Amino acid sequence: MVDSSRRFGLERTRTRSTGPQLRFGPTIAEAWRLWRNNLGQLGLIALVTAVPIVAIVEAILYQLDIRPSPLAHGALVLVGIAVAAVGEALVAGLAEHLLRHHHIGLAPRPLLHHLRSLPVATLTALSLIVGGAVVIGLSLLVVPGLAAFAWLCIAAPAASFERHGVRAALRTSVALVSGQFWPVATLTSATFVPAAIVQILGEVLHARHVATWLLIVIEAFAEAAAISLTAAVVVVIYHQLRARNAAMR
Repeated sequence: MVDSSRRFGLERTRTRSTGPQLRFGPTIAEAWRLWRNNLGQLGLIALVTAVPIVAIVEAILYQLDIRPSPLAHGALVLVGIAVAAVGEALVAGLAEHLLRHHHIGLAPRPLLHHLRSLPVATLTALSLIVGGAVVIGLSLLVVPGLAAFAWLCIAAPAASFERHGVRAALRTSVALVSGQFWPVATLTSATFVPAAIVQILGEVLHARHVATWLLIVIEAFAEAAAISLTAAVVVVIYHQLRARNAAMR
């Protein structure tokens, strides 16, 4: 009886020390449920944020095709990167706030409320840092880019939900992912699939010389869908890692 009690106590201690584990299937299923149940609001996010941003980026690409001077070319590239970073910060940030409200059972709020809650400057800086790390990593045989996103994927939720600055958000992401890197990396790597599909779709549309207005609308909604799907996965991962962190204390 004593031995049994000790074993039982030991098992309870081990459970507390490791906390709940991330599982691929349930996490993806919950993210898909969140995304599907909020399609109407996510579509509105695409309409009011992604469409204008994609239109601006397309205008910049058009100017680049005219072959401006090297100085103008460099300026346009920098403006394009900045606009894309702001756009991703807005779309992903709004999607994360909307999906988190649904995930934790809070009452629905209008998008304007979520927009006012966004630390846009911080999210834009994080978009540039994380995006740059991922792009550089992907160019180095792909795997480093996937690893970079796994380590840094929680930075945006940490900035939005915990009001961290850029450095604190990055540190929080690394700290939460530590000890769960492989489950997180498996989940975040899966989010590159819709992103790749959107990229292929964009190349096909450009190759077929689709009308500009139609190209903008299709690309905007496709990119918003891919970003919001990623946001759904990240929101679920964030809450599971926070729960695990609390269980370990």
